Amino acid sequence: MDCRTAEDLMAGLIDNELSPGHQALLEEHLQHCHACSGLLEQLSEQPLSPPPMSPMGDDFWSKMDGVLSAAIDDELEGAAQDTPEAEPSAPKKPSWRPSLALFFYAATLMFALGWGLYNHQQLQLSQQETAMLQNILERERRLSVQPVTIPAALPGSGYTFANNTPSRGTF
Repeated sequence: MDCRTAEDLMAGLIDNELSPGHQALLEEHLQHCHACSGLLEQLSEQPLSPPPMSPMGDDFWSKMDGVLSAAIDDELEGAAQDTPEAEPSAPKKPSWRPSLALFFYAATLMFALGWGLYNHQQLQLSQQETAMLQNILERERRLSVQPVTIPAALPGSGYTFANNTPSRGTF
């Protein structure tokens, strides 16, 4: 076993997750390799507990909660003072503006639709070509089965034909 494989298996040895065969191979390697055995000792000495969740302390978060709640309260009070209750306001029209993400979504959708149509068209073309080639092959097969009669001489003339051509329908 080489050192790189041993390093990969060390975590499994520490967690007792190795198969007996791998564990025996790794222990044999550790007996002969001092670098890997030193690395295993370093890994074994590391604490297995997770680090603390809040490095800033609980005091920081309680102060942050106070600041945020005060800011929210100020926003709510300011909004309540700005709107007069005596005047009935006209219903607001939704101010809908298309976002950039919506444009990307539409572009992706159009691309996918175009890609699908293109693939469908290519499929239809290949099916048509296949059908055409099947028809040609069927016609050639039928022609190759039919006997071909070649006249030995042209009637009324002194010419005779030499039959040096292959049968009809062969390639």
